[in-house]
Amino acid sequence: MRRLRGWKNLAPYKWRLLLLAALSCGEVVLRVLLPWPMKIVVDHALGAIATPDWITGLVGAQRQSVLAIAVVASILLQMAHQLVLMAHTRVYTFTGTLLTRDLRQRLFVHLQSLSLRQHSKMPVGESVYRLQADAGFLDQLIVRGILPLAFSAATLVVMFTILMRMDMQLALVALTIVPLLFAWIRWYTRRLRPTADRTHAVESRLSARLHESFSAIRLVKSFAREPYEGYRFAGAADDAMQARLVLSSREAWFSLIVGDLIVLGTAAVVFVGGQQVIRGRLTVGNLLLTLAYLGFVYGPLAGIANTAGAIQQALASARRVRQAFALAKEADDGTVAPHRFEGRIEFQHVSFAYEHRVVLRDVSFTASPGQMIAIVGPSGSGKTTLVSLMPRFYDATSGSVRLDGHDIKTYRLRTLREQVAIVLQDVMTLAGSVRDNLRYGRLDADDEAIERAARAAHAHEFIMRLEHGYDTELSEAGAGLSGGERQRLSIARAFLKDAPILILDEPTAALDRVSEALVFEAVGQLRKGRTLFVIAHRLSTVQAADTIIVMNHGEIVGRGTHDELLRSNELYRHLAAELSVASSES
Repeated sequence: MRRLRGWKNLAPYKWRLLLLAALSCGEVVLRVLLPWPMKIVVDHALGAIATPDWITGLVGAQRQSVLAIAVVASILLQMAHQLVLMAHTRVYTFTGTLLTRDLRQRLFVHLQSLSLRQHSKMPVGESVYRLQADAGFLDQLIVRGILPLAFSAATLVVMFTILMRMDMQLALVALTIVPLLFAWIRWYTRRLRPTADRTHAVESRLSARLHESFSAIRLVKSFAREPYEGYRFAGAADDAMQARLVLSSREAWFSLIVGDLIVLGTAAVVFVGGQQVIRGRLTVGNLLLTLAYLGFVYGPLAGIANTAGAIQQALASARRVRQAFALAKEADDGTVAPHRFEGRIEFQHVSFAYEHRVVLRDVSFTASPGQMIAIVGPSGSGKTTLVSLMPRFYDATSGSVRLDGHDIKTYRLRTLREQVAIVLQDVMTLAGSVRDNLRYGRLDADDEAIERAARAAHAHEFIMRLEHGYDTELSEAGAGLSGGERQRLSIARAFLKDAPILILDEPTAALDRVSEALVFEAVGQLRKGRTLFVIAHRLSTVQAADTIIVMNHGEIVGRGTHDELLRSNELYRHLAAELSVASSES
């Protein structure tokens, strides 16, 4: 959380922030000078008041000369002011965009580093909203909030000081609305905070609903639930709209009161100043100068008031971003980083519980390089959880998982996972070319290695039938490919990784029997010198295993070869019958 609270985190941007401060100071100076040419025109060029000596020393006493120099000075000051404004806008836009980009990158990296447990608790749409909307709070808070606030305060002090030197009575009249204005700001910001928090929370839920609906589009269409999803989305969108309208309504009322107070203050100054002009105590030029400065005083006051609403919204986003950064990263307390594992796996009395629900109980077994271990069991028996402990997607609640004789917690997490290749049951493709999807297994792989992996997974043939071969663009859902083709791409990706430990979670579920046989022929070659774990639902897969582990209710209830288990394990005989049916149906 400190990464968002300390000013030291703004150190990389200090020169840009100092430049913004310098431009703001230049803008204040120019605002002080801007009204003076008009005063000279009204009082000295057009009026009867004598021209000051410093002006006559420059241009003489002729009114035409005074008028000309005043107009030229006004043009130069206005142009300089516009240049400063342009530079100020460009710098603060660039700085705000840079702050948002950098925070968004840091937040993305942090969210990526969270454990699967954390991700399972946080909807994807929630994470997306924090990255897209909430991550812009530094821009809103620093560049569009605090800096303009400081600029407004500086302008207020300078202009009010000049007003006091010019006419104390008018300055005091202008000051009368300031206490009322700040009292209104204080009351308003207290009421706005819960409204801003609720608006961001509701809009975040809308983002989550949107992502969920499109992620499950196959499910939606298979059950013809488009109208139902439309109804659910409409409800979430209506809640978001209502929350935003309430927030906008309160901001509108706030701005209305601020505007009314400024109008009243300006009217009071015009009335008092006009009376002084009538009585001859104040020149018309000085009254115009006072009104110009008054605009520069009330303008910053309005800016401070309006900035208060933006700051409250930024603070609401800041709280949500801090909550995300407060989530603990995935544990990575290992220090050992071997070049390559041999692949000896030992489970020693491993138990695992998820949210107080026991998933694995006292699991013990060993696996050596070159062995193929098949894991079978009824649905929910803990098979996927078991293999998920090897790459440390989860950590054992008790017991230990050992790799090459050492507890896997002693290895650096990235080193461990780089040497474990996984083919998931739910095949994932990425937006990009076929080549990019395969290279995800090993980012430095050349085209020759990619093709070898594709051939080993028997994917090369169908890839070459695609319109652009390996350069064919795929969507993240793999549209245009069959389930079996997507599965073979996933297997090729794992082959390309060339890891000493290979985990296949039902790798041939989407393949026909011919493709399955070809893939397992390749797997048979790949298993040499590697440790292979297969979660299987087909008898052909199980029969090829060196050891079969039978699981039920999170426990190992049998282990051995296919023939041994057929003779000794009733549950396996039942499972084998089901596996045989699944194989024959495919």
